[in-house]
Amino acid sequence: MARIFLGIPIPEAQCLQLVDFVSKIPPQPGIRWIRPANYHLTLAFLDELPEEAMDNVREAFCVGLKNHRAFSLDFYAYTFAPSGRDPRMLWARWEKNEPFRKLYERIRILSEQIQPNLLFRNSPIPHITLARLKGGVDTREIDLRKGGGVSPLKVEKVVIWESLRNEKGQVSYKALSEIILAREDH
Repeated sequence: MARIFLGIPIPEAQCLQLVDFVSKIPPQPGIRWIRPANYHLTLAFLDELPEEAMDNVREAFCVGLKNHRAFSLDFYAYTFAPSGRDPRMLWARWEKNEPFRKLYERIRILSEQIQPNLLFRNSPIPHITLARLKGGVDTREIDLRKGGGVSPLKVEKVVIWESLRNEKGQVSYKALSEIILAREDH
């Protein structure tokens, strides 16, 4: 069985901007930073699938997304999530727009055909998790305004990834397939 998800890869320029922001945050116990190689914007978790199903999964998404156009997302802000008294994550958020909503909805429909009963948000928030926070992290010590912005994220492809965990419990992602979106309208 393979743990499979779909997401948007983060180009090197934006990845470097995120790493620059992270480097300005003082060390604090309870913050587990996500490795930059794992930065991505998640669209759907397909959960565990048998290896023999992967050809059908690739085909379904390649065919189902072939006419979806590339688009851009504008950076919104660095935020803690969920909002409130006890956040568990630090996010880089992008603004929602109609092309993102349409891509997410199309992937939701295709995913449910492959793996019924998956959970999807009604109003997804495009974001990258930069860190996971454990109890006791004083978020008042983290100035989210220090990082500046991130240049617009060009969404030109969707990647099907497998989530792998090594013997030390570290997670990495293996790209199984890339689906190139149609050229952006100008």
